[in-house]
Amino acid sequence: MSEADRFKSRAEQCRRWTARSANDAFAVIRETIREMDKVAIGRVVLTNREHIIALEGRDKGLIGTLLRYPYEVRAPAEYFDEIQDVKVTKDMLDLARHIVNQKAGTFERSSRITTKARWSSSSTRSAPASPSPRRSGPAARTSWT
Repeated sequence: MSEADRFKSRAEQCRRWTARSANDAFAVIRETIREMDKVAIGRVVLTNREHIIALEGRDKGLIGTLLRYPYEVRAPAEYFDEIQDVKVTKDMLDLARHIVNQKAGTFERSSRITTKARWSSSSTRSAPASPSPRRSGPAARTSWT
């Protein structure tokens, strides 16, 4: 609700006008846009700023994707003009394909933990770490674990 039109006591509220539940409304919207192969485009306010959002039906819910306003989108040339052209040889592509095929597989959520454990175990086997200087401010209070 972006603004209230009227205020009245709860006792005056006629139960016939009350929707069965918000879940019913979302389910109807979800199933309709899914059946019609559409996405809903709307606006949402996050951190005091309005954003455009696309909603699509997924399983038993709706997935929201924040979109950009046209003034926020830059031309590709602004990003890529400074990148030099590179001659990619057939051998380079063959090697890259080999690596991709060798590493192909499904993503397992536990791989993050495994990688973290691998980093910590490799750092404990190397030379002892020197104590880091204490820092003040928000970065010092941030926990990344």
